[in-house]
Amino acid sequence: ATAASVATAASVATSAPTAPAVHLHLQAKGEAQRLAVVELARGGGDDTAILCRTGAQAAECFEALSVAGIPAFWRARRPLAELPETDDLVALLDACDQPDSDGALYALMRSGLFGASSEEVLALHRLAEGVPALSVLDRAELSPRAQRGRYALQKCLAHRAGERATLAARFISLSGVPLPLYSVLLARLAELDPLSLSLAEVADRLRAGFVEHDRGDPDGVQILTVHAAKGLEWRKVILPFCERRLDRAGGTALVSVPQGGAT
Repeated sequence: ATAASVATAASVATSAPTAPAVHLHLQAKGEAQRLAVVELARGGGDDTAILCRTGAQAAECFEALSVAGIPAFWRARRPLAELPETDDLVALLDACDQPDSDGALYALMRSGLFGASSEEVLALHRLAEGVPALSVLDRAELSPRAQRGRYALQKCLAHRAGERATLAARFISLSGVPLPLYSVLLARLAELDPLSLSLAEVADRLRAGFVEHDRGDPDGVQILTVHAAKGLEWRKVILPFCERRLDRAGGTALVSVPQGGAT
């Protein structure tokens, strides 16, 4: 099916004012599929849903609608391993565990928690020739944001006793970094009882988790996975990526029943 033919079918199916619920299977491929998703979703609100098999497919649909200027809502579930904030937090813990490690300090400085530029890190490296970088951090010229990071690190290193989660929370509070995703990571860190674990074990367990966060307009077209849609209903449902098999046995990917029933 091409984008045009699928979109035309949608228009005909929904033209009558009293048309029953419509379930549309999108079998176009590649760019044709993206265009068809956009055309099918155009004009839809929260009574329209796009159901995908995976989060990656949902992300692709959300991007397509966003580019087209169509309001859409996606409750994304992402592995913590994919978030830069996770790497930032691990860099902070590493710098606090190894205050004499120049590499750990530089990694923290380049993270979103500290906010130093590459040029600032390079200048510190040159300043610290022959001595630990931490010992000359006070003399480094830093941007206002990186100055807050330096202040937060110095305070944390002066009071290193206690759990890693408490230490990380103190740094984030002092540095003024926005909390949303870091709060999820801090809660998970507190659950790990990290004092009994090595930093490598803590990092592995942090990255093994997931986080949900909302993107877009709640009143827009709803984008979610088939699994998350269990028990929910919409007037129009779009099922993209149907050219891909949904079962390993190679059987039929979709079974349709008459319009107005379930699909």
